[in-house]
Amino acid sequence: MYGTIRALKGLQMQVILELLICSRER
Repeated sequence: MYGTIRALKGLQMQVILELLICSRER
């Protein structure tokens, strides 16, 4: 259970970072 939660948090951070980069490029 812990591993999956950690993986989900990691994915969330990656998505947020990508969205920030995309919004900056616009």
